[in-house]
Amino acid sequence: MSHKASRFQIISFLSLLLILNFFSACKDPCEDVECFRGTCVDGECECLTGYTGDECRERLTTKRLKIDNIRLTEMPNYIGSDTTIDWNLYIVVTRAFLDTIYIHPTTYMDVDPSKDYDFIPNEDIYFDSLNITSQFEKYRIYLLNETERGRPGDFVSGTWFSPGELAKNYPQSIVLSTNSSTFAIDITYIFE
Repeated sequence: MSHKASRFQIISFLSLLLILNFFSACKDPCEDVECFRGTCVDGECECLTGYTGDECRERLTTKRLKIDNIRLTEMPNYIGSDTTIDWNLYIVVTRAFLDTIYIHPTTYMDVDPSKDYDFIPNEDIYFDSLNITSQFEKYRIYLLNETERGRPGDFVSGTWFSPGELAKNYPQSIVLSTNSSTFAIDITYIFE
């Protein structure tokens, strides 16, 4: 074998090693990773809210959930059409019908039905694990019209919800609709 042929073989062999090394370095680190309730990022699973483990298979137990905001996104169609009434809206959250757990301190004065209104709680609205796991635990959001300061407002609209339903599949926001109003609730989950 000539010196030239031997040099060519060495260069070819080194080039082949370099190409193989290049392609092996470009291998997708997520190629062999399966994330059941999450997404693979750089070879590791980033689990969806409420799941944990190497493959995001384990469901976490919800200890509490917290309402971060209640947004009124649709109002009854008669608001704005009846100009004899000043529409000054606020919300109340009750357990069942009468057990008030939260009254929002802000009243939106002379509301515009084409706008959304955020009722961000000034204190935490928590539901503990007992309320979340009970399928019978029902709460209600009332939309009230304040007609006179210091006097309970007149009922405008309302909707029922269950903390257990809010915790299903861990949505960051859930929409509750009635035939006259729509509320969007933003939620944070606290796990054990």
